[in-house]
Amino acid sequence: MLFNNFELEDLYNSYEGDYTYSLSTACVNPLSLSKLFGLSVETASLEDVLSLELDYSTKYGSEEFLSALKKLYKSDTCFLSTTGAAEAIMLVLSALFSSGDTVIVQKPIYPSLYKIPEGLGCKVISWDFVWSESFEYNLESLKKLIKENPSTKALIINNPNNPCAYRFPKEELNSIIHELNGRYLISDEVFKDLCLEETPAVADLYDQGISISDLSKAYGLPGLRIGWIATQNSKLQEKFLSLKNFFSLRSSILSEKIASIALKQRDTLLSTSKSLISKGLEKVYINPHSLKINLPFMENSSELSFLDICIDLPRDSFGGLCLFARLNDSEHGELNTEILFTKLMQRKIFILPGKVFGQNYSQYFRFSVLPLSLYE
Repeated sequence: MLFNNFELEDLYNSYEGDYTYSLSTACVNPLSLSKLFGLSVETASLEDVLSLELDYSTKYGSEEFLSALKKLYKSDTCFLSTTGAAEAIMLVLSALFSSGDTVIVQKPIYPSLYKIPEGLGCKVISWDFVWSESFEYNLESLKKLIKENPSTKALIINNPNNPCAYRFPKEELNSIIHELNGRYLISDEVFKDLCLEETPAVADLYDQGISISDLSKAYGLPGLRIGWIATQNSKLQEKFLSLKNFFSLRSSILSEKIASIALKQRDTLLSTSKSLISKGLEKVYINPHSLKINLPFMENSSELSFLDICIDLPRDSFGGLCLFARLNDSEHGELNTEILFTKLMQRKIFILPGKVFGQNYSQYFRFSVLPLSLYE
């Protein structure tokens, strides 16, 4: 097992505390406990938390938390509580793959979804998405990859995708499942609950489907460090549980308690976030090929007072919170994302360069639709 550097998270670690604003945020605004308890119609919520005995949680997760999850999935789904989606990804990939296995991974994608299989010694094959005005996901290219690599054990996707926001609707997922023909379909779905149009969990569609999610991105509760794995396959659930004993052993019962309260207010929490995303998208789609963004922290500088960006993504495929954007040459000339990163950080504004998702994406940066105040 040999893991390479995690450039995306390394970058955040390196500049932690050095910026006051992010154009690339991947989470809705964090929620305070007082606001969360204020949303609850149960007056006993705070008292329940204060009286909670801080013992170990049960092996799969507390009964209250699992009951809340069951309302989000089909009745026959099994769950395992995890320390965020990060642990869920590690557990699933480490439990299923070993050196020499062949795995197909949608690209671009959150890097741990391919770096962990690479670190385990797997042969990782990229299912590359090409971004253009006429973009459509290419099922034929996936068929070709599977035909050329019949020993393929699994396909790994983001749904919706981070950083590109592509959303697989049900019919596309079913087409993919048909081509997999019994192979695993692993789906990181941490942005799924922010989709403006419904997209199902692969754990609900497929007996070899594995869904990974958490409360960090869509619910604004990253500090809880609570995620989960969902699958119809109880044998897989036991494999993940066995491996969890070497990691966190049990999830935090306090975090699970607060997570349960949040999930009971799911509709309220998500409606606020979706409203902000919808308003941002309305402005994006006025002219996605020349979106001008004021940079208010540069008011006293004549240099780079705004960004003119292009977003190559059709309207009907959007899901999540972030998009892949690139600078328009007509306005910014030779300015590339690396130079842009440096210039913006001098003004304490952060962007996530596309190269952290792979060198093929160095012309892009991740752009969030959430900071509406920056749009003209």
